[in-house]
Amino acid sequence: MRNKNKLTPLALKKLKVPGRYSDGNNLYLKIEDTGSRRWILRLSINGKRRDMGLGSLSFVNLSDARDLAYQYNKLAKSGIDPIQERLREKGLLITFKECIYKVYALNKPSWKTKLIGRQWYILLEL
Repeated sequence: MRNKNKLTPLALKKLKVPGRYSDGNNLYLKIEDTGSRRWILRLSINGKRRDMGLGSLSFVNLSDARDLAYQYNKLAKSGIDPIQERLREKGLLITFKECIYKVYALNKPSWKTKLIGRQWYILLEL
């Protein structure tokens, strides 16, 4: 049985040596040579190991990192890639075709004739 929640808030303050420190549940605190500290979650998604950054220790405290690790582990076990899901939530997985539709809708009111809009749309249509 794995030990969970090995790290404590006091231990986080005392850690200074660069390295990777496990908290359990595949959650790690990585301390770089520069002294920066960040949370990393190690996931297994469809048989492939992936490391997912959860944020800097200065922005994400220990309890929040544990909550995020629990949520993302739950997604990964259900077969969903949490990294792709997070990108989708941020709107970073938008296709070129979706961009065309959005730009067309935004510019449509400013065009004087329908012909301009139709020509523009036909040029970029895939």
